[in-house]
Amino acid sequence: MLLMAPAAAALGPTDPFELGFSEWEVFASYSGLGLDREESSLSTELLMGVGIRPRISGSLSITGESDTWLGNASQTISIGLFGVLLESDRVAWDLYGSVSTSGLVMAGTELSLSLGERAGAHLNLETGFENAPDDSQSIDTSLSIAPMVHYDLSASATVLAAASIGHYPDSDESSTELEAISLGVTFALREGLELETQADYYPSTDETDASAGLTAGLIACL
Repeated sequence: MLLMAPAAAALGPTDPFELGFSEWEVFASYSGLGLDREESSLSTELLMGVGIRPRISGSLSITGESDTWLGNASQTISIGLFGVLLESDRVAWDLYGSVSTSGLVMAGTELSLSLGERAGAHLNLETGFENAPDDSQSIDTSLSIAPMVHYDLSASATVLAAASIGHYPDSDESSTELEAISLGVTFALREGLELETQADYYPSTDETDASAGLTAGLIACL
């Protein structure tokens, strides 16, 4: 279950876990291709997925991030909850949320539409809240929208494409910007084991130049 982000995550539709401690995911990523090495970063994520009920799942993840010299390392622990509100042959509607030791609280929803036996479209809406970096008494709010499509190339390979648009109402001047364009491919290596790969392009902003990132990970279903 991959999420589009610069840290160790990638893109993919959300799905509930099988009942019990049923899934392990591990990802590694490099962000900052095209930037100075001091502006690049490495990150890894280990996630354990738990099916609580047929339509309710939880997760526990540990994420580590550092610069490319393996300095300035930091770790974050996150707990997530995911629920299926509606599921049919054509449409699915999910809710999810998480809290982390970094102070970020996130909630989101995903609407999925089947476009036939091999394709589908997805729309993610998320909002996040965290302490402002310069003032612990204020809260920064962010909103994002991420449209995505997938197509099954074969029984063992799926290609995905997505874009992420962010809105920041708490900045000095409320801003909306294209944050990332992503392309990923998922391979079923064998039953219960998937390899997921992703390439991201991050457009330039007032603060940073354009850059790219790469992510790869394994998902094991027990």
